[in-house]
Amino acid sequence: KTCPDHAAPFEVPAGVLGNRALIWMLPNQLVVVESDRAEELTGDPFALVPVDVLEGWKGIQRVAPRAPHLVVILHFAEDQVIYAGDGALVFCQAEGEMLDHAFEAPAYDALDRPVAHAVADSLRAAEAATFA
Repeated sequence: KTCPDHAAPFEVPAGVLGNRALIWMLPNQLVVVESDRAEELTGDPFALVPVDVLEGWKGIQRVAPRAPHLVVILHFAEDQVIYAGDGALVFCQAEGEMLDHAFEAPAYDALDRPVAHAVADSLRAAEAATFA
């Protein structure tokens, strides 16, 4: 069975997110980026965005799996940001039922999609300006 397009993983080249090696991520994987635009919009230069909004930035691209792959999804007792690929910061959601953490303030807030897209657009624009 083939992987549906919307679920195809993203290839993140070495060095793009601080990762030392090429890594693959599921489309909804939240990653930490640093951005002046994020700081303008939220007051914090570090933002959690889904990797799919970064498509096209520094070579991040959706790839069709060519063979079966093992997918590992980490869960912890509490939300965590961890290192992946020897340097990229990624978000791992707490395990358990949705209501287990419903009344706690989240330790990490992902940007909503429109703001995440604005941050991603600013990263792509900055990259384009560097090569202009």
